[in-house]
Amino acid sequence: MLKTKRQVLSDFRGGMTGEVSDKLLPLSYASVSYNFDCSDGTLKDGTGLKIAKFTDNAVCSFPSSLFAVTGLYFFKKFDATLGKYKDEILAYCSDKKIYSYSLNNSSPVCLNVSFSEKPCGIKYKYDDKDVFLLSGKTEGLYVYDGTTIKKIDDAPNIKDMCIHNERLFVTTQGEGTKLLFSEDFNPFNFSYSLTEGGYIDFQDYRGALQKIVSSMGYLYVFRSFGISRLSAFYDQKQFSVDHLFSSTGK
Repeated sequence: MLKTKRQVLSDFRGGMTGEVSDKLLPLSYASVSYNFDCSDGTLKDGTGLKIAKFTDNAVCSFPSSLFAVTGLYFFKKFDATLGKYKDEILAYCSDKKIYSYSLNNSSPVCLNVSFSEKPCGIKYKYDDKDVFLLSGKTEGLYVYDGTTIKKIDDAPNIKDMCIHNERLFVTTQGEGTKLLFSEDFNPFNFSYSLTEGGYIDFQDYRGALQKIVSSMGYLYVFRSFGISRLSAFYDQKQFSVDHLFSSTGK
């Protein structure tokens, strides 16, 4: 007669912890978890989405008269006059323009800037003030401070961008293998210098740069046929690159 043994699989009741090595973690803990709430260890029905709530406990609702919204950006800006953060939504609409929706206003405000395609956008703390950067593939780089928006001269035409260790890292149109970076604490200066900005040219078989993501102290560069990881702190001379994955299916 065959002997059987019952084994209860973990339901991750302990939640997630990154403080202990994977090899030492008990089965009741996960080392990495995305888009899951491990508060009670059970799986529940539902979409995993809910209506966004903002600082003033208001719900952002765009009027039906507005052009169709095809892109949204969240801009959390500190208002020195009010002494608190002011939540703001930026919307890219089907008329190719950017609209700002503040919870203090009754309707969105057009920022009078147009992009032929959905721009990439990111928040940055510049000169101790919250600003939002928007860049189109052909229109250049714009900075919005919550009141006015202006174009940055001599900035590259950015395809993708992210903030990493206070520098703006970008990929650009037409230069598929180059990763450009700004001066630290100045996302508008891309001048090539050991004390300012510069670039890294990834000329190997892994191909063009598709997406860049800052995570866990590294900058991950997703490419056509692989993934590279950049260690980039404040001194450019200490920058280093590792290649994590390569695809053989070209």
